[in-house]
Amino acid sequence: MAALGIRVPESAKIVLMQDVKFKNLYGHILNTIKEYERVLSRVNPVIKGLMQFHLDELDSKVRPGLTTITWTSLNIEQYLDSTDAALFRIDDIVSKMNDIIENRIDKNLKESQG
Repeated sequence: MAALGIRVPESAKIVLMQDVKFKNLYGHILNTIKEYERVLSRVNPVIKGLMQFHLDELDSKVRPGLTTITWTSLNIEQYLDSTDAALFRIDDIVSKMNDIIENRIDKNLKESQG
């Protein structure tokens, strides 16, 4: 529009300058959602009760994204970083718990039965 000599409103210029930022945030949010679903799908039903405190903590980290965080929030990057850190922590715990169940408990039960 500017090349054609048409005056571009300041608000349009500001939105255009933030285009890359919004696209990056959108991608980050999609990745965070996929990671959240992946981590929760890995929680073994046997240990879900034991993990409830950690799962509640994760939900408390995610909740602001469902209620108060918007595209114009100043703290959206901190929210995403905090959520990613919580997901990483829970994923690590789930991996360790699944390892214990699969490689120690189940293995010992099979050996004692066989």
